[in-house]
Amino acid sequence: MDSQKNLAFSKILLKDILIPDLVECILKEYSERINAVITIQNHYNKYIYEKNMIDKGYFKLPCGDWTSGRQCMCDICMDY
Repeated sequence: MDSQKNLAFSKILLKDILIPDLVECILKEYSERINAVITIQNHYNKYIYEKNMIDKGYFKLPCGDWTSGRQCMCDICMDY
């Protein structure tokens, strides 16, 4: 976020008591939660992609590539 927007809300007076950096705590919590959401979405998208590839008849090679039956000739798959 823009630092000027943070400064506008960072100091709040409540009955003459200064509450420091409430926004910093909120932004930290938001950051932790958004990172968790992104991680869950990435895992779910990977799961859906792999499920769709398997449903189409593809299988995953040891090197990580997908194939419909052709052999991969990379160093990882040659030993397989």
